[in-house]
Amino acid sequence: MTLAALVVLAGLALAGVLLWRRLAPGLQPLPPDSTLREGLLVALAGFLGLDLLAASCVPRGDEPPNFVLLVEVRAVAGLLLAGLALLAVRGRGGPGALGLRRAGGPPALLVGLAAWLAFLPVLTGVSWLNRELLETLGVEPPGQQRWLAEFLAAPEARTSLPAWAAMALALPFFEELFFRGGLYGGLRRALPRQLAIGLAAAAFGLVHEPTFWLPTAALGVALVLLYERSGSLAAPFAFHALHNGLTLAIVCWQPELAG
Repeated sequence: MTLAALVVLAGLALAGVLLWRRLAPGLQPLPPDSTLREGLLVALAGFLGLDLLAASCVPRGDEPPNFVLLVEVRAVAGLLLAGLALLAVRGRGGPGALGLRRAGGPPALLVGLAAWLAFLPVLTGVSWLNRELLETLGVEPPGQQRWLAEFLAAPEARTSLPAWAAMALALPFFEELFFRGGLYGGLRRALPRQLAIGLAAAAFGLVHEPTFWLPTAALGVALVLLYERSGSLAAPFAFHALHNGLTLAIVCWQPELAG
């Protein structure tokens, strides 16, 4: 990383920390018994259902499925499963039990932005450590995450509004609802808080690309901590949507930064 890039990164992180310090006093932490005890079952059903439903809707043939179609189908399947999950918990605390509640305080978008900016140096450092560990283990570090490589390899994806909406909005919403609201929400009711955070973050990393497990797990930790601190999934969703959307924008502008 060049000196100019480090200076920009440090400036963005400082802006995030200052904004966070201004917003944090108004946040309302997640109450101890407010999440769903059966969240682990909801999460498991969601993860399995997404793969099964998406696979059944994508046409099979000799050619690989179109990338835009694939992400659109997964997004629609994810939103459908999210709706079913919210219906299923109506008698067990309603949407609030899965994190969809109004926690009050500062706007969620600003909270998510502040947390994302402050997290940038951590993500950069963990990504560097991940690459070093892979090289130490004799594994060739991939240049890009698979979903970014497939996005860049599909020219129509760059100008497809549905594809951008799927990757920056619909899929982050699904993951926040089932990972943080369901999986973590259930774990925190049964396990010590630190262990619940670690397991939820590890699972978040495992279901994504294995060679990027460490930075993805670190992202999972940040999102769980933000959920705990803000008391709602609104700020983690804003963080996640900003992360995906800005990552796509950056790799469209500078593909060599997609590593």
